[in-house]
Amino acid sequence: MHMRSLLLFTALMAPLAAQAAGVPSLVAQQGRLLNSDGTAVTVPVTLTFALYNSVAGGTALWTESHNITPDDGYFALQLGSGTAFPAGLWDGSAKYLGLKVGDDAEMSPREAIVAVPYALVANDAIGDIHPSSISVNGAVVVNSTGKWVGATSGLVGATGATGATGATGAVGATGALGATGAVGATGVAGAKGATGTTGATGPTGPTGAVGATGAVGATGVAGAKGATGTTGVTGPTGPTGTVGATGAVGATGVAGAKGATGTTGVTGTTGPTGAVGATGAAGPAGPIGATGPIGPAGAQGLPGATGAKGDTGVTGATGAAGPTGAQGSTGIVATAVFSGLIPSIAGDAKGWVFAGPTATATTTAGQHLTGVAEAPMALASGTTQFARYDLCYQPAAGGTIVNFTGDGYSFGEFTTNRLAWTAAASILPGAGTWNVGFCVQNSDGPIAISNNDFVNGWVQVHN
Repeated sequence: MHMRSLLLFTALMAPLAAQAAGVPSLVAQQGRLLNSDGTAVTVPVTLTFALYNSVAGGTALWTESHNITPDDGYFALQLGSGTAFPAGLWDGSAKYLGLKVGDDAEMSPREAIVAVPYALVANDAIGDIHPSSISVNGAVVVNSTGKWVGATSGLVGATGATGATGATGAVGATGALGATGAVGATGVAGAKGATGTTGATGPTGPTGAVGATGAVGATGVAGAKGATGTTGVTGPTGPTGTVGATGAVGATGVAGAKGATGTTGVTGTTGPTGAVGATGAAGPAGPIGATGPIGPAGAQGLPGATGAKGDTGVTGATGAAGPTGAQGSTGIVATAVFSGLIPSIAGDAKGWVFAGPTATATTTAGQHLTGVAEAPMALASGTTQFARYDLCYQPAAGGTIVNFTGDGYSFGEFTTNRLAWTAAASILPGAGTWNVGFCVQNSDGPIAISNNDFVNGWVQVHN
């Protein structure tokens, strides 16, 4: 399962217990999972959480997995409930939470842990505390050795006044002179003086600075959808609409069955034949209608079979010998070749087109063009289609392409099997410079002749 997640991360420590028990070492986590198409995940998934010291890479300091079934994508759970956080994890350094859904890679970037989880350190305040020193309003009152170094006023009251001396005891009576009597006992000490008054209470120290406001907790999960309100009272019925237009008259019903034929009446007597009227004059001849358009020419049929050779005619008498003509020039004047790839030849084309490159030849009034060429061609698709092929010439400056043989062109049946089509012919074109090559007239169907190879041919100018 591949999904993307829009997580509403909240990391909330459980509140301090009312008794002196320890702070629960759990972190509340809630959010929402969405598929890559934006729809909520509603099937069971495994979420794997991990804590790191870095936003990317590094070794996990703690991991824990939870199997959940999100409600419209929403989930809520407690981190640390399956695997306890290591001692000293929340040491005040930056921590980052990674999340992995099922077999997916861990989501990126990791979520920075904000201040609230570090309140776990508050557990140290229940019992002995372990500060390195204590300051009030910036002034150190207990130094790093634990010795009080703050002001002493107000710590001990002033020394009370010395009490009054007790009264001297009475002198004992003088004994009879005789032997020296024993020394009398020391008189009882005077009563202790009254305790001095208690010194005045020292002034109250200044109020400590107000701590920074804690971060606002994440927004809770949206509440369930409220119940649908009751259906409102049905409104009054609207006024009656205007009468619609009268519909069209229905079709005429089927005619009733034909009634029975009445009985034939009695034939009356035949009246006398009337006189034949005179023949009327002939009316003028109507105008001749316009000639209708000539219909399109039908496709040319296949060449008919060659007829049987006729009998040889009687040899005619030998004519008188004509005068000897002037001696003409003899031999081949020039030879030119043409070769190259044959492009696609469109269907339903009425004129001749060259199939590939041409050669250039120049003739005088009495010189001939004679050539031969071979062109491998076929249809790229379809079944069969007829086309004409021949050798053609065209003025070098441009103009109409004319085939050598006139109506004597070759007519072939083209298929998707490429065949080598050959043309050989000679013509007396007159004086000029000409483009000469193999040509095709693909006018008997819509399919292009496009399964082609290279044309090869030559043309000679001779007398």
